[in-house]
Amino acid sequence: MSVSVLLRLVSDTLTSGRVAGHAEVVETGETAMFKDPAEMLQFLRRVSTQGALNKGDDDASDGHDGSAPEA
Repeated sequence: MSVSVLLRLVSDTLTSGRVAGHAEVVETGETAMFKDPAEMLQFLRRVSTQGALNKGDDDASDGHDGSAPEA
């Protein structure tokens, strides 16, 4: 299961050696602001876990297409 996330980093913080910015989950449009790498990773872990839970067997990663078994 993969989650696509668009990261927008604030250039002012990059020059000072910090990472801060904005993240957006491409599939859902959910957004979050982060002020440091810890907040960014917390958001990424949460959305990746939610994505895995919401997808269930429908992502076909295990070869199952989510349809009912054949009789």
